[in-house]
Amino acid sequence: MELRHLRVFVTLAEELHFGRAAARLHLTQPSVSGQLRQLETDLGVQLIRRNARQVSLTDAGTAFLRDAQRVLDQAAAAASGVRRFRDDPRASLRVGYLHDAVPERLPVALRRTAHDFPRTRVVPKTGEPRGLLDDLREDLLDVAVVSLPASVSGLRVVRVGFQRAVAAVPSNLDRDDASPLELLAQRTLLTLPRRRNPAFYDALITGLQSAGLPGSLVEVEAVSAESLLMEVACGAGCALVPESVTLRTRTPGVTFRRLTDEPAVGCAMAAVVSDSRSDPRLTAFVGMLAQPSRERRLVAA
Repeated sequence: MELRHLRVFVTLAEELHFGRAAARLHLTQPSVSGQLRQLETDLGVQLIRRNARQVSLTDAGTAFLRDAQRVLDQAAAAASGVRRFRDDPRASLRVGYLHDAVPERLPVALRRTAHDFPRTRVVPKTGEPRGLLDDLREDLLDVAVVSLPASVSGLRVVRVGFQRAVAAVPSNLDRDDASPLELLAQRTLLTLPRRRNPAFYDALITGLQSAGLPGSLVEVEAVSAESLLMEVACGAGCALVPESVTLRTRTPGVTFRRLTDEPAVGCAMAAVVSDSRSDPRLTAFVGMLAQPSRERRLVAA
């Protein structure tokens, strides 16, 4: 899946007309059709429904549109940040974090850092743990916020909280007289691929086995936790997601249930930095991120 294919899809979704989309993209109509076809082949799903009279989004295309736009926005922000960093390394604070597990204080810490250091451009980047830590070691990031355990040899690690696992169940199957574990035992258990967050995935396996449930999960190649929740809403099964997903995502047809058994199922979160870095902006950011968050009540979607 390439960015140029995503641009073609997003432009088509906005225009719903191949000619207008081609004009905006400065491409020929056959080129637009070919790139859309390649994207649909890569994803294994039809995104655009087209016939002689009209162009429309399929259900899959509607679900994919927001994620595709987010990827393009993040790519543009990353490119802009890198160009500014090239001109003045002191002008940027580059922050990497995971796609799904986001400490509750991360948005606050990002905003406060931008406010307290107005001449600094805060550049966020999402990724998978291994890639973020590689970027940190190669000085492409200033800090990586990841789940533990992780490969952090030679780096400085600051704990910034704990990411609990939460059950996402189809609302029509949720029952007050059944515990989340009882509901999970009756359904296929879905999750994002292990590579997205190995520490969280492994914690789920351990937690399921401790609860006497089959320690197996069906990995869904979704582009985000939001896409995974769409699978739940469609009745494909229940999902186990980090609690931070429930704080930023509301999916009609999905109810979130916290796993109340102790010890809590989940994994620690940490801000990881180079042990040799000394930067007041970085110190302030990590300090804000490490402050305890107020306990939030879980809200069902």
